[in-house]
Amino acid sequence: MSKINLAGFEQAYFFESDSSEGKLIIGLHGRGDNANSFSGIRYGLRLKDFSQLYLNAPDEWNVGFARGYSWYDMAPNQLLGIQRSYELLESLLSELEQRGYSREKIILFGFSQGCLMSLELAIRSKRPLMGVIGVSGTIYEVDSLLEKQQEGCKQTPFFITHGFGDDILPFDNSKIAYEKISKYLPDFEFKALPKEHNIADVEWEWYQSKISDWSRRHR
Repeated sequence: MSKINLAGFEQAYFFESDSSEGKLIIGLHGRGDNANSFSGIRYGLRLKDFSQLYLNAPDEWNVGFARGYSWYDMAPNQLLGIQRSYELLESLLSELEQRGYSREKIILFGFSQGCLMSLELAIRSKRPLMGVIGVSGTIYEVDSLLEKQQEGCKQTPFFITHGFGDDILPFDNSKIAYEKISKYLPDFEFKALPKEHNIADVEWEWYQSKISDWSRRHR
C-alpha cells in the first residue's frame, strides 16, 4: 500500500497489483467514513488482478472521535457538493487515463454517498467504464441526471444492491429512482435483500462474480 496525491485528492490509498494489466477499482466511501477504513472492502473482494484506489471525500465530516469525510451536504443542500465532487472525480479519471488506466478498465465501487457519486460519474461519462457497483445508495434527482446523461453509460454495466431494512436511505425511495433510471441504461441490475445500511456477507460473492464477468469482457 502507498499513499499518493492525485487531482483534487491528497493521501489516497493505493494498492497496486503486479498482474492488473491496467485494471483498477476505485472505492468511494459513505458519509463519515474515510479511505483507510473503506479500503477494508478489499478483504471481501479478494481480487488479485486489480489495483485498488481509495479516496477521501473532499469535506470533513467527523463522527465522534473518528475522522470522516463527506461527498456532499445534508438535504436539502446536496446539489452544490454533488456537482463539486463530480468535477473532482471527472478530473481524477482524466489524470488516471494519463497514468495508463483507461476508463474501460476501471470499476467504481461506491457505498451510500459513494454509490450516488459513482452513478453520477458513470452516467455523465462520455466513455464507458468497466462497471459500477453501488451499495445502499440512491440517485439525486433522476430527471436532472438524465439531462446530463452521456452515451458512454449505455455501454457500462451497473450492479446495484439495497436492503429492505435500510434506515438511512429508505428502500422504497431508492427502488423508485433505480426503476426509473434503469429504463435508460441497457445493462442495469438492481438486487434487493434483507439487510440494513451495510454490506451483507452474501454480497461479497455477488461482487466477485460481477467483477470477474466484467473483467473477462475486457481481455
